[in-house]
Amino acid sequence: MIKIFAVLALLGSAIIGQAKASDTLYITSDYYASTSRNVASVSALGDDNAIAVQQIFTGRGGANSLDIDIIGDLNGGPLTSAFKPTVAEIGLQPGQIVQTGHDNSVAMSIRGTGNLFAASQVGSHNMLTASVMGNNNQSAVSQTGYGNSLSFSQNGNGNSLTVIQRAY
Repeated sequence: MIKIFAVLALLGSAIIGQAKASDTLYITSDYYASTSRNVASVSALGDDNAIAVQQIFTGRGGANSLDIDIIGDLNGGPLTSAFKPTVAEIGLQPGQIVQTGHDNSVAMSIRGTGNLFAASQVGSHNMLTASVMGNNNQSAVSQTGYGNSLSFSQNGNGNSLTVIQRAY
């Protein structure tokens, strides 16, 4: 069964969503100005993957962009999953991706089973690049302010990562 739900505040945001099997994809994209837009591309191949994306463009500047590619089962935030306590302290729910501001970018590649992840970018010019290969890994990232940059890779099984970046 394919479940796709997308809400656009106004025309101008570009959303490309692809969900296969019993994946769930929720995207809310808020288009603010006529010269910029939010861009989201999510591809999920497997069973019981779940992602909730919220993009809110504020101020001047370029688009917020998101590109997530998932191959595997039970990734994101499926079936009322929960982070380990140390990862949960960041305040995000598994499968939640939030971009508020402008010129923020997220690029994630997830391969495997049971990988939980979340990210929040509040501000502008924040960048996150992530690669997860394996099973039962957890990661949560919060970037607040201007110009934060993070690139990480999780390879193997049972890894945990929590990152909070603040720059003003």
